[in-house]
Amino acid sequence: MQPINAPTERTQRLAAALAAAPLDNLLSRYRRELAHRDFAVQSDAAANRLAEELDRRGIAPVFRVLRDDFDHCPYLIEHVALRDLIWLRQRHPAHKVAWLQHRGVFHPDDDKALKAMRHLLWEGRRPPAQLIKALALTLEQAAELAWIIPAPIAARRRKIAGQRDRVAEKIAGAVRSSRDRRSDAEKDATIRRRAAIWQAAELADWSPTRTAELFAMMPGGEPLPRNVIGNQLAAIKEALNYKTPRVGGAQGT
Repeated sequence: MQPINAPTERTQRLAAALAAAPLDNLLSRYRRELAHRDFAVQSDAAANRLAEELDRRGIAPVFRVLRDDFDHCPYLIEHVALRDLIWLRQRHPAHKVAWLQHRGVFHPDDDKALKAMRHLLWEGRRPPAQLIKALALTLEQAAELAWIIPAPIAARRRKIAGQRDRVAEKIAGAVRSSRDRRSDAEKDATIRRRAAIWQAAELADWSPTRTAELFAMMPGGEPLPRNVIGNQLAAIKEALNYKTPRVGGAQGT
């Protein structure tokens, strides 16, 4: 989708600057904009510019913000839900909705699609469950989104957030206790990668194919062959003493 605001020379310069910015910088700026107390007045345009660049880089909405960060504010909900819809339209342009009055969300014309999106969201007042039903979203599609997600996915994300630090410590312990001769920097890179892959795996029910897809959409992620992801998952499960993967959450340790 084209930028929400009409392009001008100034916005083109801003877009070029954002395209050259480090990803960590973009994410921190985006999250600061969402945290602004006067978001509806001052931050929406800036947040949209940053979100457009994150879209361009393939960073899925789920990996940009934590839902608890904006659950209290209808303006933030509308912004984050709109970015969910824009992501869906970019990734699934031929998607068929259940409620035909909202098929305009996937209209090929940017302005018409944006108008349909705003109508569907109703200023952020429609609950996620209703949006999912109206759009006939699959669980895989919803898993990439920040706001338009069903309750089980929301619960799983809260569980992942609660386990993240402990899992990272176990992965680090396993990597650092190994006898390979890699440098500390190389081992640290492995720890970061495996912690991210663990998060993607939890969101993907430990499917190697889907884990690879989600890992590529994460900050710091990259496209990896399925066999490489499979090897990483095996190492992670060994570090965490996971048994047979269980759909819907973490395994016993």
